[in-house]
Amino acid sequence: MATARTPADPGTSGTPSGATARARLQQIDFMRVVVFTFVVSAHVVTVTLDMADLWVSGWGMLMHFTRYAFVFISAFVLFHSYRDRPLRATTFWRKRFGTVVLPYLVWTLLYGVVRMVDEGVPGLTDWLVDYARRVATGSEWYHLYFLLISIQLYLFFPLVRWVVDRFAGRHGLLLVLAATVQLGAMALVSLVPAPPGPAGVLWSHPDVVFGLYTLFVVGGGVCALHVEQVNRWIGEHRVLLVALGAGGLAVTLGIYLVRATGGSAELASLPGHPGLVPWAVAATMVVYALGTAWVNRGVENRLSQRVVAAGAHRAFGVFAVHPLVLWALNWLLVPTLATWVPQTLPRTLVVFVLTQLGALLLVELLLRTPFSRVLVARPRTRRPDVATG
Repeated sequence: MATARTPADPGTSGTPSGATARARLQQIDFMRVVVFTFVVSAHVVTVTLDMADLWVSGWGMLMHFTRYAFVFISAFVLFHSYRDRPLRATTFWRKRFGTVVLPYLVWTLLYGVVRMVDEGVPGLTDWLVDYARRVATGSEWYHLYFLLISIQLYLFFPLVRWVVDRFAGRHGLLLVLAATVQLGAMALVSLVPAPPGPAGVLWSHPDVVFGLYTLFVVGGGVCALHVEQVNRWIGEHRVLLVALGAGGLAVTLGIYLVRATGGSAELASLPGHPGLVPWAVAATMVVYALGTAWVNRGVENRLSQRVVAAGAHRAFGVFAVHPLVLWALNWLLVPTLATWVPQTLPRTLVVFVLTQLGALLLVELLLRTPFSRVLVARPRTRRPDVATG
């Protein structure tokens, strides 16, 4: 199986030691690039268009599969990196927290500064309290919750791996239990009224409740431990995968339409509802299958391989900065763009392309600064020496 010689990390950087260099599988690189592209599309649509519209919220709802796919990717890479070697929790935490905690704190600070442009500058004490609250809840900007989820995944990974090891030979049962936990947690935060007091914070910020991702944590781990069997099964059941994808889409979209037509489309599109799970599972499986098909066609020395590898290397940076680019476009360009491009779909496509290009350009600039590890979680890119003589 082809692998990419890129650092093995679920969301940021850092290459664990090991005989195989723990390189990411190329289908995971492919998956990462595809999922990030869908993330940008979701944010472009939901930030620039009216979320009261049934189909705008519907697109946003369907694109919520990306958060669960990211967790699957993260767990897959972690389990694949450590499946053949012992894990010392303290060493693991020291390495992994160093790659994500500081970027999370810095980006929370930077997006807080951006928010002050819109809302004004508070007093120092108020700002410190608000900053601490937003760090604790992942709520400074609409995408930063995932970095808090990544921190929790690192925190709980030694325990999760221990549980998966204890269920050796019974991973199917473990997947059923993980699905039960996730569906139960989703039902709790989306269908049960929030309790009074501090516990109600979980209802206000369900994005960062780790229980809402357990199926994808365990699923990513199990797939990584059985990657050869999983890839072989995918190759033998392409038609079934297409059917599962269509079925998951139909079930989730049907639940959304029933909820949206009986109430608010925006509320019906929130990601914590159990009705999203069929589509999230199906879409994650289909994107992974597309990645394996791409690898199996032979990617060595192909342009697409270089594009995917470059995209995967910049994925965290694009994730971190694209809302900043979109904010700037929404402030400077989007209000007047309708004059030049009156049709909604072409206008949205223009904003999407500009957001992608702007984010990639900004990441390229940040990669060349001394702060690249903090801002884009990658080592600084230095210009090659120019030969003289």
